[in-house]
Amino acid sequence: MISSSSEGLTEAVRRFQWFYARHVRAPHELVEHSALSLTEMRVLFAVMHAGTCTAADISRTLGLDTGYLSRMLTQFEGAGLIERQPFSGDARRNQVSLTTAGETTLAAGSTHVRDDVSATLDAMTPGERAAYSRSTVRRWSSAVSGPSH
Repeated sequence: MISSSSEGLTEAVRRFQWFYARHVRAPHELVEHSALSLTEMRVLFAVMHAGTCTAADISRTLGLDTGYLSRMLTQFEGAGLIERQPFSGDARRNQVSLTTAGETTLAAGSTHVRDDVSATLDAMTPGERAAYSRSTVRRWSSAVSGPSH
């Protein structure tokens, strides 16, 4: 049962999800021009935003199984998207960071997503854009922190 204090927010989130899925595209469609899956893109974004991190940091942040993540990072390293360096003070751990190729891969994905959002907003009337901005984007940007990519 939804409490009366969260009912309005629940409905706002549902409207946002519906709008996003219908007009901006479902998340899995955003990677259609990439060889990477949505989860792989999330991992690379997490590495980018952390700067340098460990696999355990990524696993905790994204809620991914450590074995699954380890295999993915090995593939990324082989593809030249990340590099791993020994963690100072603990030889059993590695620091993970993006390479220039990894940054380029993410930049291309970010451009595609921005283009999709811009095309959706351009198709709206000025009044629709203003209403959407007031009702959704500002609420989400103040309530949720994270990457702007």
